[in-house]
Amino acid sequence: MKKVFVVLAIILTIAIIAITALGTICIYSYLCRYKDWQKIDVPEVGTFKIPPDWAYHRDGNRIYLTDKNVKTPTQENTYIVGSVRVTNDDEVACKIFDSNTGYGEVVSSITYSNSARIWKVKYIIHGKLCTKVCVDMWASSDTEIDMLVWDDSVDYKLVEKIAKSYAVHLKEDD
Repeated sequence: MKKVFVVLAIILTIAIIAITALGTICIYSYLCRYKDWQKIDVPEVGTFKIPPDWAYHRDGNRIYLTDKNVKTPTQENTYIVGSVRVTNDDEVACKIFDSNTGYGEVVSSITYSNSARIWKVKYIIHGKLCTKVCVDMWASSDTEIDMLVWDDSVDYKLVEKIAKSYAVHLKEDD
């Protein structure tokens, strides 16, 4: 009988150690999911994070996410292009590199609890039908960061991670 209790005590101790280690790994993984990522502050809207080897460029309301070595963003070296829209009349991301871009149909859409949305849309860009991934990060019903993944080599999971990093700026009461 005493041997049974010793064996059970050993099994229980091993289980507690394993659960503690697993919990520690999970917490560490959660806390480090954006390790070394850069926090980008867009004063009108909020913040989001980008990979450490990327750069953020802003020209007026236009946003360009590029490789960190890029000095002047162009359509050839931009991963994600976007705009800060504070009214519905402001420029949309899909027209930054081709002002004749035709709107297409929404293929799919997912909205996160942080007011970020990822959606796939069919556009006609430079005369060709293509499906692009878009990201919206909303601060209010008329203020947003509107982004389009220009470079098709950007992984969808990476775009998800960027969208999930979004944090809206809370407005102070007057």
